[in-house]
Amino acid sequence: AARRILRAALALQAALGAHSAGGGEETAGCASCGVGPDDSSMLQVKKKQDWVWGKRAPKHSALIIIDMQNDFINGSLTVTGGDTIIPTINSLAHLEGWDLVIYTMDYHPNTHLSFAANSPFNKTPFEFVNVSYDTQGRVCGQEYVEMYQQSANPNCTEGDIETTFSQQLWPVHCVQDTWGQKFDDRILEGMPQGAAVVKKGHSTIADSYGAFENNLVFLSGADLDGNALEIASESSQNRLLQVAGVKTVYVTGLALDYCVKYTSLQALDLGFDTVLVEDATKPVSPSGGEEALEILKEAGVHFVEASEVPKFR
Repeated sequence: AARRILRAALALQAALGAHSAGGGEETAGCASCGVGPDDSSMLQVKKKQDWVWGKRAPKHSALIIIDMQNDFINGSLTVTGGDTIIPTINSLAHLEGWDLVIYTMDYHPNTHLSFAANSPFNKTPFEFVNVSYDTQGRVCGQEYVEMYQQSANPNCTEGDIETTFSQQLWPVHCVQDTWGQKFDDRILEGMPQGAAVVKKGHSTIADSYGAFENNLVFLSGADLDGNALEIASESSQNRLLQVAGVKTVYVTGLALDYCVKYTSLQALDLGFDTVLVEDATKPVSPSGGEEALEILKEAGVHFVEASEVPKFR
């Protein structure tokens, strides 16, 4: 059901030529849009918010913190207000009793297909292109061969194509081993011992908004499970949660209308009770955030405020 809802939303977005992350007054993808950490924010890194004291996380639950990286906080793809949720996220992370705390991060190669700078079609950031993949997971098109070589199929026939969807193009961001890819220092200072880090988007030819599966797997409708899903999805997050005995996931971080939304829908699709912490996330654009909330509500995601987490369930 989560896949069906998301595909319908993506089809509508593509048909309307939506530029949720750019254009007009809603543009948020620029280094100048963000602000640096202020003193009060820094002071709250290690200071728990009042509602945390004496409280515990719900049983059989995990906290998933999505992509709190420099490029999204104050870099090439700044999410407005992204730094303001850091104290809340750090307080949630330090609740006693989580079965697992996971921090995800975009971990892109510099040749990543989602970067507008790498598009063979002279596209600019926030535009869309249709991408097709064959049954072996190779991107279709002669235009892609020079950059992706054997990971591209120059001669896809209709029978070769496994899936096609609209891919939004982005400014270069979160490139492996750069400042922009690293977690914000305040997030690092607040990270509890024993937390897991899950990297996503490290394949060159497929983007990965969700932390469980890349876009190719999630949007293809392929009926994968078990080891096949582990291999294809680029992520072991599902297995980490299963091993920890987690039944409910609480999702936070950036950005609500992209990676938070996809991760939440994928968690539902994999059978987890899924809860969005509304005051611990921010959207790329206000309209995109409102649309994401509608999609998540329709799919069955629960909504809570951070202070409600210890008593939820």
